Amino acid sequence: MADPVEKAKEVLPDPVVHPIETVKGLEAEAAAGRSERTPWIILGGVTATIGVVVAIVAAAILILYFVLGGK
Repeated sequence: MADPVEKAKEVLPDPVVHPIETVKGLEAEAAAGRSERTPWIILGGVTATIGVVVAIVAAAILILYFVLGGK
């Protein structure tokens, strides 16, 4: 009977991948533009960027509202 850990090592190429390496890989894939995933990679990046901007603006508005004595 095969050892489950060894079997997992065969199935999973590298279970621990650094997030920065993943982003760089996705960036290179999107830049090449030859993958079917390219539109989804770009859409995800745009969505994440817009989400961060909305969160920062909402936090600033709420801070100002409560600091200035929101009524």
